Amino acid sequence: MTNVEMSAPNYFAVLGIPIVRGRAFSLFDRLETERVAIVSAEVAATYWPGQDPIGKFLGYRQIQHRVVGVAGNTRYRELTRSWPTVYFPVRQNPFSPERKLHEALTPRVIAIRTLLPPEGLAGSIRSAIRSLDEEIPLDRIAMMEGLLDVELRAPRLHAVAASSFSLIALLLSAAGVFSVFAAFVAQRLPELGIRSALGATPDRLRALVFNRSGYLILTGIVAGGIGAFCLSRFLGGFLYGVASFDVPTFFGATVLLAIVSLAATAVPARRAAHVDPLSLLKQE
Repeated sequence: MTNVEMSAPNYFAVLGIPIVRGRAFSLFDRLETERVAIVSAEVAATYWPGQDPIGKFLGYRQIQHRVVGVAGNTRYRELTRSWPTVYFPVRQNPFSPERKLHEALTPRVIAIRTLLPPEGLAGSIRSAIRSLDEEIPLDRIAMMEGLLDVELRAPRLHAVAASSFSLIALLLSAAGVFSVFAAFVAQRLPELGIRSALGATPDRLRALVFNRSGYLILTGIVAGGIGAFCLSRFLGGFLYGVASFDVPTFFGATVLLAIVSLAATAVPARRAAHVDPLSLLKQE
């Protein structure tokens, strides 16, 4: 599906849409001049792959428009993907061979870019529009940040919920690792005491616990990585700007889990390193 936009000469500059090739519309693009159009980069790549789109023709039925520019891709009505877009001059009628404008093609939205605080310009904007035509209805004035907030509300809620559940899962994992190795050290205290009595240093005893934990952590990361890779395709619809299998994200999550797991093992390892063989013998 291709989006069609009726655009004024300064449309691209106001909305910050780059013209990557050719030119933007000008005041000379009127009813009596040549019919022209600007296409998005996605349209150019789809219809003229490997070719220069400038000078090509497109149109509706027998009405042909010469392509004079290529604009950057934009996201229209949704932020998850770009829409192929064709732009026509607001002073031309792309759907009728007659050299006259149609009321249905009249723009209903005015975009304004300003360096001043936009909240204080509402009155000036209303006065300027009414000075041109008092019967023009002005429904509302909205800031771009507000419009984006409405679109981003659901993705932000998903992100907060996913982050919260991920943090809870990480804390539960750390608690589980700590409990496993605390029990491991408690069960092997007699062995650790004998090793200490026979000359094992605290570093050696600490390394014994870390070696065991490292093996289990590595096994868990490999198994979890395989499971995450298999399930990543089902998460594509919840992601924005990130691929379902994003190598930096997978690598960062793996490193974080490894660090948290090793940190959870630090306390049991410290207990193993400071075992007192004399007190253990007295308990036996």
